[in-house]
Amino acid sequence: MIVSVVSILLGIMGMRLMIPFNPSTLRVCRVSKVAQVLRTKRLRVLINTISKTLSQVGNICLLFLFFSFIFSALGVELFGNLGESQ
Repeated sequence: MIVSVVSILLGIMGMRLMIPFNPSTLRVCRVSKVAQVLRTKRLRVLINTISKTLSQVGNICLLFLFFSFIFSALGVELFGNLGESQ
């Protein structure tokens, strides 16, 4: 958090041009905090479980797409001539 505050303050004070690097690159240090959290075993197990179930969600979406196509074709077949008869 301190790194982020320093980056914002440097940008506000206009000292951004005096520093040989972009101060917004200091915000990348936040990623290191995420890496520390991912080191815990329980969170790693949770992320692995979510990544394994995402493939199953894809299969369910394909099944939903298939049923949607079938019912669309059935609706066109059953109700496609209503506009012509009037």
